[in-house]
Amino acid sequence: MAASSETHGRDLEVEIVLGSYEQILFGYSLSLSTDSANLSLSFTDKSHCASVRALAASHRKLLASGSADETIQLFDLKSRQEAGTLMRHNATITHLEFYKEFLISSDENGVICVWKIIGKTYECLKALSGHKGSVTSFSVHPSGKLLLSVGHDKTIRTWNLVTGKRAYTTSTPSVIDIVKWSPDGERYVFLYGSKLDVCLLSKAAPVHSIKLPGKGHTLTFLSDKILAAGCETGVVSFINIDTATIVHEIVLDANRIKCVSSKLIENLESLLALVTNDGRVELHLSKIDGDDVVTTSLISACKTLLRPICMELIVTSDEPMKSDMVSLIDWYVHRLLLLSS
Repeated sequence: MAASSETHGRDLEVEIVLGSYEQILFGYSLSLSTDSANLSLSFTDKSHCASVRALAASHRKLLASGSADETIQLFDLKSRQEAGTLMRHNATITHLEFYKEFLISSDENGVICVWKIIGKTYECLKALSGHKGSVTSFSVHPSGKLLLSVGHDKTIRTWNLVTGKRAYTTSTPSVIDIVKWSPDGERYVFLYGSKLDVCLLSKAAPVHSIKLPGKGHTLTFLSDKILAAGCETGVVSFINIDTATIVHEIVLDANRIKCVSSKLIENLESLLALVTNDGRVELHLSKIDGDDVVTTSLISACKTLLRPICMELIVTSDEPMKSDMVSLIDWYVHRLLLLSS
């Protein structure tokens, strides 16, 4: 499960967690040797009694999974034990997101819940109501002060998380599937159909509208300017949202890229995980050189017989990040580059 360095005596752990239609939560961990990299099954869990629809992981290795059974299950990835059940929603969970010790969740009834989770205690601090119908997606601003949500009611709602109240509502001509803030919080993007709109925090109207090679299903930011979008045609498009250009693509023999997830490991080098609708799981190393040059290298791949719905890439160290952690990450990236070359 871990890639170890004898020099530093610490581990950097990489795990891909997936939720499925078969009600099963399961993970694959990356193991490295001198000449190979393998993804192997690390755990399975069947706490839910319906399909697993949403996943999120905290920096403390606490995994939250939301289901069509209307519950959120907490799973401790350190101990590999169940850590509690959150029951406040009365509909299928649609999205989950951690922000520090807070977990935000949404459902098909249009309710957004803000939970505070400390250790083994948890509390629903606020239920935000306003959407008429399902909340399709939401995104917390990097400051933790704002939340954008979109839904089947064709509205974008901005919430003040400090006061727990809605700031304003904007109507949209179509249903937005995904909304996401950029890591620097200066931009946000909307994904709907095969279009990606880029908006500035200071402006209400989109500054760019980008046509994808197929219907988009998922996206993740690799940097403030570069994101990866998974499409219906088996293509992952890497897009510079400042110039509105597709700068790189990964093409797979699949009908649909179901999920993509990325984690920055050093400067502009990231790990990128993806899963297709037919269960192929891949882990790539991506590198951004300048604003318009993106390269990717396949590290490892595996296949699951389960039907995936959601995915979370988790990259952690066995000790808190310290100044000398940079040298360990250097070593780790070097190993990945060797294995993926």
